[in-house]
Amino acid sequence: MAHQDQERNGSVCSYAYDLHKALRWLTVGGSMCGVVFRPECTWTPETLVFGALLWAWSDEKPLVERFLTARKIIIHCYGEQGEPAGSYQAFVKMLLKWSAPLLKSLSAAFRRRMRQVLAAVWLIEGWLVFAVDGSRVDVPRTRSNEERYSPKSKLSREAQKRRRRRRRRQRRRQQAAQAVRQRNANVPRIWLTMLWHVGSGLPWDWRTGPSDSSERKHFQEMLGSLPSGALLTADAGFMG
Repeated sequence: MAHQDQERNGSVCSYAYDLHKALRWLTVGGSMCGVVFRPECTWTPETLVFGALLWAWSDEKPLVERFLTARKIIIHCYGEQGEPAGSYQAFVKMLLKWSAPLLKSLSAAFRRRMRQVLAAVWLIEGWLVFAVDGSRVDVPRTRSNEERYSPKSKLSREAQKRRRRRRRRQRRRQQAAQAVRQRNANVPRIWLTMLWHVGSGLPWDWRTGPSDSSERKHFQEMLGSLPSGALLTADAGFMG
């Protein structure tokens, strides 16, 4: 039995190190020189990035359980001397503070890898082709999601005015159905605009916002990330 446990634990360690090796290969070249934590912080930019990726990719439903699993893998890879703090709240606060610069670094590293590894599909008939499209995604009705993504949020005041005018007219015609319509209208939804590299089918860049966000505005924000010579295709609604 002890031998079986040792083999099982050895396999777990081996998988953890293989995963760590893959993550380092994927993120090589990402500059984190501008990310500096406090001296007493037990997280490093690298372990925070790996922890965030493992946390996001985990198939466990509770977020805290995802964090504990990601932290366990990091300890396997870096040893006790690199053991990060076990506070989930502190982990989330660090992500909120440092996500923007770390995401910029990761995006540059991922795009560099796409060019290197997917050279065979980088061009289609000699063209560098990208596609853009947007869609709405329902999200859980939490307070934070409602504040950020609900049509009633402060991020979409003009939409609120239009909805109020429309609801006043509808209230006179369909008083009985008002509550149902209002509840459905306020379900928080993310508007996701995605820029795809067509040859590989992988995302290149993206923007998110409330459900009444402008797909065209999102695309304009992403134009600077396109490589020179890129050819763009978009859906009919976007082009209109």
